[in-house]
Amino acid sequence: MASYGTSVYKCKQIAKTFKCNTNTSRPLEGLRHFSFPRSFSNVSDHAKEKHNIIFLGTPTFAADVLRDLFEDSLSPGSNFQISAVISRPTNKAHLSPVERVALDYGLPRSRLFCPTSITETSLLAPLRDLGPCSLAITAAYGALLPNAFLALPKYGTLNIHPSLLPKLRGAAPVQRSLESGSRITGASLVQTVLKCDAGPVLAQASVTVDPEVQAPELTDRLFRAGSRLLRQHLPEVLAGRAKAWPQDEQAVTFTKKLAKEECGLDFGRTSAWECHNKVRALRGWREARGRFVLLDMRA
Repeated sequence: MASYGTSVYKCKQIAKTFKCNTNTSRPLEGLRHFSFPRSFSNVSDHAKEKHNIIFLGTPTFAADVLRDLFEDSLSPGSNFQISAVISRPTNKAHLSPVERVALDYGLPRSRLFCPTSITETSLLAPLRDLGPCSLAITAAYGALLPNAFLALPKYGTLNIHPSLLPKLRGAAPVQRSLESGSRITGASLVQTVLKCDAGPVLAQASVTVDPEVQAPELTDRLFRAGSRLLRQHLPEVLAGRAKAWPQDEQAVTFTKKLAKEECGLDFGRTSAWECHNKVRALRGWREARGRFVLLDMRA
């Protein structure tokens, strides 16, 4: 598959090969008797040798991961490229953060997918048409992947999960970690399987939780830690040498989705510290609500 864009670095390298004098008033003079070297006639062949990666994600945290991958894919000697991006549907008038990053880096719209459901069979055909896929990467995509999709990538699918698995599997690991007052959490690079967050773990990084940090900031830190893990281990994954370890099923804990009914604060039954943790856990999703009532105890 031919590359969909040319990086600034490649443009500079081509200019050096052409030996153009851009300072002259006739900058094309040096190209009069120029013939393209054979090395540039085979650009599409070299592009075919690159590993194709499909990225899935939607919010800002995922967009930061995608941006890092694009930067690495455009660096000298990179052996992979982002062949397609899949994002959850958002307001039709606005692009998701992941969509914006993909378009900013020159990904054609024909390779940007926003299916209402990842289980849509119509999605698989165009993905296969892009050529063999070596790896899929998910970050805050927000949907379980069906077996038909998981079977596409040669080396499977990797997910950045914002907890130290097997602790805090599920939909709200950051919020539940804050709600419980945890002082240590982390990010896991995990292989995706049909069961939610249950795959083998490739790498983990611990993150200290400040008692004042709130959910948006902590989520950002965790996905940045996950992105560093991904960039560190991606070469061995694409070389087929990555090693992972199974999760301890005896140590598994689960997190439930946040519900609006949780937004209330009962100051009579909840300690000040518990209220504090709940407020920072819900920040960025819904604001916790409470009401002080002053009682005249002199009567």
